[in-house]
Amino acid sequence: MFKPSFLTLPTNLLMTTCFFARRTVTAVGLMLAAAFTAFGQSDPSEFTTEFPRMGIEVGLPIVSQSGTYAVGCGLFDEGSDIGLFLAGAYDHPLTRREGFRLEGLAGFHLRTVHSSYDSAESTTIRTGANQFITRDVTYSNLGDASFIQFSLLPSVKYYPFRSFYIGAGIGLNLTFSANTSYSKQIVTKVVTDNTGKATEVFYPQGETDDPYTKEYPSEDPDNVAAVAFDGMVYAGYEFTIYKRLKVGPRLAYMLPLTATITDPELKLSSLVGTLGVRYSLQ
Repeated sequence: MFKPSFLTLPTNLLMTTCFFARRTVTAVGLMLAAAFTAFGQSDPSEFTTEFPRMGIEVGLPIVSQSGTYAVGCGLFDEGSDIGLFLAGAYDHPLTRREGFRLEGLAGFHLRTVHSSYDSAESTTIRTGANQFITRDVTYSNLGDASFIQFSLLPSVKYYPFRSFYIGAGIGLNLTFSANTSYSKQIVTKVVTDNTGKATEVFYPQGETDDPYTKEYPSEDPDNVAAVAFDGMVYAGYEFTIYKRLKVGPRLAYMLPLTATITDPELKLSSLVGTLGVRYSLQ
C-alpha cells in the first residue's frame, strides 16, 4: 500500500529559519512604524519652503466649445479637440503662514476644436449627356478652429497636506493667431434614377483630389477677441527628486469668462493635464 512521504527538516535548520523569520518581521515592523511617525511629524515647510521657485508646466488641454462659429457653408455649435500648453512658472510664499503661495504662469496655449454635423441637401446629379436628376444627398460637414494664445495665469495655491496642493486664479489670453477650415464629405455615395438605375454621387473631376471630399480654403475668422479671460481651478502633487528639485502632475479646469470669437459667440473651456518642474532658489 502506497504511503505519502514527507520531507523532514533538520532541527537546527528549522530553528535557524524561525529565528531569521522573527527578526525579519521585527525589522519590517520597526521600519513601518518609523515611516508612519515621520509622516505624522512632517513639517509642511519641508515641501512648501520660504524660498521662491522657478520651473515649467507642459501638457495637453482637452478643449471644448460652447457657442458657435461659422466657416465655409457650415455653422458649428459642438466640438472638441486636444491642444498644447507650455509655460514658464514662478511661485513664492504669499504670507508668513505656511502652505500659501502665489504662482504665475506665462506661456503659449494652442486651443483647437474639431466639429462636425450631417446635413441632407437637395442635389442635382448628372446621369449622362444632358441628363440630370435631383435627389436628397447626405453630407458630413467638418469644421476646425485653432487659436494660438499667449497666456498669463496668476493664481494662489495652498498645500493642505505635505506635497498635495489646490489652487485658483484667472487666465488672461492674448490671441495672436486664429484660423478656421471647412470641408464637406459625401455620405450618400449612390442614388437611383427614375428607372431604378444606380448612379454614383461624386464631386466633378478637377474640383477636388478626393471625389467624395471637398476642402475649402482656410479662413481667418472675423470678430476674434484680442483678449479672452478664464477662471481657473486646479489640484496637483509634487515629488522631490533631488534636494531643491520637484516634479509632479497637475489637473486644471479653465472656465471661459469671455468669448474668443464675439460674433457669433464662441467660448472655449479646457481641461488641462500637465507635468510641472520646480526648482527652489534658496
